[in-house]
Amino acid sequence: NKIYNIVVACTSGIGTSKLLAARLKKEFKNLRIVDTVSTIQIKKEWLKEKKTDLIISTVYLEKEFVPTVNVNPLLLEDDILKIQSTLEELVQNSENAFDVIYKPSSNLKDRASALKEYGEGVLEILEGFFFENHLDLKNIHELIKYLGNLLGKNKNETDIINNDLEAREKHGSTILGGKGIILLHCRTKGVDALKLGIARLSNNKPIFCLNSNGDEEKIKTAVVMMTPFNKSKRYLEVISEISRCMIDEPSFIETLSKGTKEEVYNDVNSILNRFLDSRISMI
Repeated sequence: NKIYNIVVACTSGIGTSKLLAARLKKEFKNLRIVDTVSTIQIKKEWLKEKKTDLIISTVYLEKEFVPTVNVNPLLLEDDILKIQSTLEELVQNSENAFDVIYKPSSNLKDRASALKEYGEGVLEILEGFFFENHLDLKNIHELIKYLGNLLGKNKNETDIINNDLEAREKHGSTILGGKGIILLHCRTKGVDALKLGIARLSNNKPIFCLNSNGDEEKIKTAVVMMTPFNKSKRYLEVISEISRCMIDEPSFIETLSKGTKEEVYNDVNSILNRFLDSRISMI
């Protein structure tokens, strides 16, 4: 069976692309995900360097340097059929396939820098973790405004966060169907460190958002992820591990939905601990 090298893209590169990548790994055994990125990072030479056969994106790309399939972040049945159809159309010589093998750097400075960035990313998430409970809000816009006020240090940062979250939502909400969970995420100049938190609505006052089928869905919990624009890819890997586990680990979803602040924090701590151990072993 031929293996196709794909790039998974979304607007930020930290949230929906990781959710999508996790679903793709479950559904397709002949796809090798060479990277998950923001759409603004996609350049022709970069794709060539990655030997990319296909881009699978959650948003429309103005320029398509290689075949591209636009899909829902949660990878619906129609999306799977679209990808299968596109793969059937691709002609790939077997010699183009290659193995992506992690090659540790022999440079001590590079290794120390990598370890520092992974460690700092973990610390930023754990130290900045927030858990807002019993919120009485009417809609997604009020929730975004609440988060801007919570995380912005001043009016300018608050406005930037609000605008960036609203802009991301215009591409479509990322809702875990039947779980009552929405992922609110963006890259923004409104924060100076990685931010992860939970905003949980009052039990008797959920908000409603349109899911991927255009139906209203009851939302009780928002998982919030934000990254500054100036963070390196290693920092993005750290926070993206959380969104990956939202697909791969059902028990984590249950904790996000119903767990206490301590329980959610402990799960996040465990996930990041495993992630850091895996990266240390590679450095």
